[in-house]
Amino acid sequence: MVTLLQVIGVGFGLVMFFVAYYYYKKNAYTYRSLIGWIGVWSAFIVFTLFPQVLIPITQALRVERVIDLFVIGTLFVLTSLVFALYVITKRTEKRMEELVSKLAREKK
Repeated sequence: MVTLLQVIGVGFGLVMFFVAYYYYKKNAYTYRSLIGWIGVWSAFIVFTLFPQVLIPITQALRVERVIDLFVIGTLFVLTSLVFALYVITKRTEKRMEELVSKLAREKK
């Protein structure tokens, strides 16, 4: 039996498919990135519809419920993404400082 939460989850996954494709069409990222995002949202939809697939993993990790596994996995992914964004931001900041410094020297 499909629950309301599963319907909402699948709807969210499908909307995110569209958003990923939309930004790909606007050349916001590459085809490789699109494939990665489609993989993420496909896995999300499959695990939302069939959470029993994750029961062996929850038992092996001694996690009480499948939703707890989702939360733990989400925290790992979000923490990794925030760190990656921090590194990219710092790298961009350093490049901008070097560019501004170079332009200031050229103006003198």
